[in-house]
Amino acid sequence: MSLTAEAIAGADDLEREKVDVPKWGGEVWVTELSGKGGERFFKKEKGEGGKDGEDDKEDNEAEVDDLFVHRVIALTLCDEKGVLVFKDVKTGIEVLRDKKTKILRELFKTACRLNGVDLEEGEAGKGPGATTEDDSGSS
Repeated sequence: MSLTAEAIAGADDLEREKVDVPKWGGEVWVTELSGKGGERFFKKEKGEGGKDGEDDKEDNEAEVDDLFVHRVIALTLCDEKGVLVFKDVKTGIEVLRDKKTKILRELFKTACRLNGVDLEEGEAGKGPGATTEDDSGSS
């Protein structure tokens, strides 16, 4: 059976997972990124930290890296129906910057798992461009 545009648009195809956060007084849901969420992730919204201008490129990149976890969480926290908690990524980042790191780490890990990001590979230094004993050229 061939799907219609309406059927595709109406399909709830994003997985969500409930995460209990007792320190926040309840639970939150974490979702996979939609196409729009992915676009918002890769397009830094003006004023989300960092500085404008070529001269400040290194400082800006460091600030973006510092906000990476916050950005992922702001784009993936939702309710049980999949409605995002933060409509504005900048606001989400600012709220999350004041929250406990341990909780943010748990939410980030959940978001990465749901979105197919292998944290173990990156944490082990085997991410893109990393050198291992097998490919270092030494025998």
